[in-house]
Amino acid sequence: DVEHAQRLERSYILKGCLQGLGLGALCFVSIYIYPEPFAELAAMSLTLATLVTVVARNYGSPRMVRIFSVTFIGPAALALLLRMDAPSVVLGLMIIPMTFITITGADHVRNVLFSAVIGHKQARNLTRRFDRALNTMSHGLVMLGPDGRVAVANAEAAHLMSLKSADALLGRSIHGLLMRGVAGGMLAPKDCRYIEAQLTRALREGRDRKVLV
Repeated sequence: DVEHAQRLERSYILKGCLQGLGLGALCFVSIYIYPEPFAELAAMSLTLATLVTVVARNYGSPRMVRIFSVTFIGPAALALLLRMDAPSVVLGLMIIPMTFITITGADHVRNVLFSAVIGHKQARNLTRRFDRALNTMSHGLVMLGPDGRVAVANAEAAHLMSLKSADALLGRSIHGLLMRGVAGGMLAPKDCRYIEAQLTRALREGRDRKVLV
């Protein structure tokens, strides 16, 4: 339920804050308070490597992405600026944009994935409506693809050809479809050959053609 989800999110945010503050504090201490080359390298490498994974790992929570970005980069940038030497100040200023890059990247991933989910749902609903419209027709309908095989068929067409479901018609060639009609007594063999010739020609030429039997 909603209350349980909110409780899980609060716990998730709290644990994320603790992780971010821990790594940020590690950077600040190793860079400014007790500067030591290996500690600085290890702290920055660990923090930046963790920050890179935020986009793919935490994109679902915009708040968590912002918290991680600020707590990872903020203390490290501040420590570098407080050292007051030119290389450290330049580096401190250069890593600040990573905060905005991370936030923007996570927003983009989230929007793309949400759009894909919504699009898939809309396509599924459209397919369901199309199937409903096909199967409520009072007459049989069969659509052929460019390869001359059945791509769409409704329930009435299957019933007329004495088949259990429309799925049994899918993938059949024009010849197989018409022979099924002959077997069901819907068509005479003579009409079958005529219809097959006309439809095959229409598909080959890419033209519309009406065949009356």
